[in-house]
Amino acid sequence: MSKIIFFDLASKKPEWPWGPNNWRTRYTLNYKGIPYDTEWIEFPDIAPKSKALGIPPGETDHLGNPQYCVPAIWDPTTQTGISNSYEIAKYLDRAYPNTPPVMFDGIDEWYDKIVAIPRTVKSMARFIVPLSYDEVLSEASKPYFKKTREEAFGCTLDELKPQNEEERKRLWEVDVKGGFEAIDEWVSDRGKRQSTFFRGEEPCYVDFALGGYLMWFKLLFGEESEMWKDISERWNEGRIGKFFKSLEKYEKPRE
Repeated sequence: MSKIIFFDLASKKPEWPWGPNNWRTRYTLNYKGIPYDTEWIEFPDIAPKSKALGIPPGETDHLGNPQYCVPAIWDPTTQTGISNSYEIAKYLDRAYPNTPPVMFDGIDEWYDKIVAIPRTVKSMARFIVPLSYDEVLSEASKPYFKKTREEAFGCTLDELKPQNEEERKRLWEVDVKGGFEAIDEWVSDRGKRQSTFFRGEEPCYVDFALGGYLMWFKLLFGEESEMWKDISERWNEGRIGKFFKSLEKYEKPRE
């Protein structure tokens, strides 16, 4: 069986996966034990590569126009190209039925909550998006990222950042903390649900979707940062951090 090619976002650091949506697919492939090779790709190269392989757009932009995106995969065994982590997960369940499934009946209700995570933690973008631009992106990807994000947010990346310490503190301690309290509600029912993952002791796409966001936050803020310690240890009795740690075994391909 030929290996799947997994297209993931490049960064300043070589072979350093950081994008939250791409981590959903990386977790999924690793959990299923499906062999793959990663091809690192810059933002402006996504559309040309997708068109060359016949991979359809997987998202829409802020104006509703079809948009080529990563994560994307090319499966040489079936000559199939798919983009968007949700569609990739559905495809992998169908094409590789002997691997553990990650989708389930009724997932659409949960998917609505996954999509809403950036709105739930509504002010996180003001911290994490400029940080992605400043600290992660290579020079090749910066112009595309800057243009598309400024169009989406309706302001410059500098204007998106908290403008002073008072605003930063309010956004973090009220908006962001409140968002994580809402996430804790449906992750663990505020500690009442004792299972490791959403549906028991085996993870599913919902777990990987939340894990992808958490990985993004940890990598960009830094594991030893006060901001990551708030998220993973101090808030919600550390339940978010315990959940995230349970995903560690799926960060790398199975041996």
